[in-house]
Amino acid sequence: MMLLSVAVGQVNGQTKTHWEVNSEGTGSLSLKIIGKLYINGEYIENENIEIGVFDQDGICRGAKLPAFRGNTQEWIYQIQVKGYEGLNYTFRLFDHETENELDYVYSGETIYYESNGSIGALSDPYSISFSTPVTEFTSPVDTEVILQESGKWFSIDGTQLFEAPLERGAYIRDGKKYIIIED
Repeated sequence: MMLLSVAVGQVNGQTKTHWEVNSEGTGSLSLKIIGKLYINGEYIENENIEIGVFDQDGICRGAKLPAFRGNTQEWIYQIQVKGYEGLNYTFRLFDHETENELDYVYSGETIYYESNGSIGALSDPYSISFSTPVTEFTSPVDTEVILQESGKWFSIDGTQLFEAPLERGAYIRDGKKYIIIED
């Protein structure tokens, strides 16, 4: 997936983030997350998509725009996350081009704070995965016909499937949600 990009504002030579990080009560240590952004299983190359890291109380504990790594030709996020033991995190996306928060749901594993810890590395970035939220479902259709049509299928957590699903469950294809209720 390729998204358009435009210049993002800077303040004192630093790229300005949409979310203000709250480090109150967290001390000087942090968790470092090094990752790449995926939406519905596709790697996103866009310098204007900011990732915000939020604790279970909805407080922003880290936010960053990606940096381009010339040697690997990838957009990489290096996010310093403030916190303390016991916090767990989720992610949100903000598009600086449209100035809107994006309506995707973090679909990766739960991240827990680890003082002075690290998740991912420049040589092996963590996959920060998002998927289309499930808000409504397509009405019942002939399952055999739908499964034979072309299109990329994703599990509800945003993982791309290599073939049409055959098992009972909820799935996404071309932005529409489908539920298979019979095996």
